[in-house]
Amino acid sequence: MDTRTLQKYIEGDLSREETRKVYEWISQSEENKAEYRDMRRLYEWMVLNDLPARQEQRRRSLRGSLGYLMACAASLALFVLGSLLYQKTRPGLPDRLSVETLTAPAGKTLDVHLADGSDITLNAGSTLRILPSSRNARREVYLDGEGYFKVARDEKRPFLVHTGEWAVKVLGTEFNVRSYDRDARWEVSLASGAISILDAQEHELTTLIPGTMVSLREGRLVKSEANSNAYLWKDGIFSFENLTLREILDRLTDYYGIRFDTAGCHILEHRYTGKFRANDGYEHILKVLQIGHRFRYDFQEEPEGILIVVKS
Repeated sequence: MDTRTLQKYIEGDLSREETRKVYEWISQSEENKAEYRDMRRLYEWMVLNDLPARQEQRRRSLRGSLGYLMACAASLALFVLGSLLYQKTRPGLPDRLSVETLTAPAGKTLDVHLADGSDITLNAGSTLRILPSSRNARREVYLDGEGYFKVARDEKRPFLVHTGEWAVKVLGTEFNVRSYDRDARWEVSLASGAISILDAQEHELTTLIPGTMVSLREGRLVKSEANSNAYLWKDGIFSFENLTLREILDRLTDYYGIRFDTAGCHILEHRYTGKFRANDGYEHILKVLQIGHRFRYDFQEEPEGILIVVKS
């Protein structure tokens, strides 16, 4: 696999078909996995430490400039040494290099393969922080957003997904987690296996069996039957089932990274059911939603980006 393609995969800049091919190549052998991990770590170290500051120089180094890679490695060694010395004077300071942070770009999902054989698909705009497994006897990640997990079974090392006030604990299974730091939405759906829901102190609150889910409703965790259509986002499909316009706009915000002003909209509680392809774009979705209940929307350019003003 050429380094340019691997770099674009790391940056989330490939098409879905190209991403699938790279993912299959990574999964073919331990050598491929090691090459991918080395490339990803090098790129993240450069970004983290601004080595160099210019993107084009990063790309040249990733394409195989041996002399420059050696210079980066030397700079990195100095940084690590300085970081370790600095931490001795600042007990408890987190080691930034010990945690991998991955973010799916707006409008695209991101496939992540962990060293233990687990696979995770991150929804657009979601962030995953991966703790090194050598830190303790268990595997741990922190999620802000939505992710579909296929956890490799390991009886001796449980897998924990931390999501703010709650955590999901498994040994090996498939499940979907939706948890955004910026709002109160939180839900977990189980596709296979078994999982436990823990509180912040890691006390077990409840367990799930396949085909069930737990969600936060008015401050309480409520169990119910899971909807398999909720997993369709992995295939680039939005499935809205009896969702309010407010909920749909929230999901478009999560996926496309856009902002809505709904102060002048009085139909936010109207409900919709339907499926859309994410590649069709948010404007197509808004136009179809207009057929059911008439509303208007306008685009405004702001320093933070485009703001869509919705009025009824």
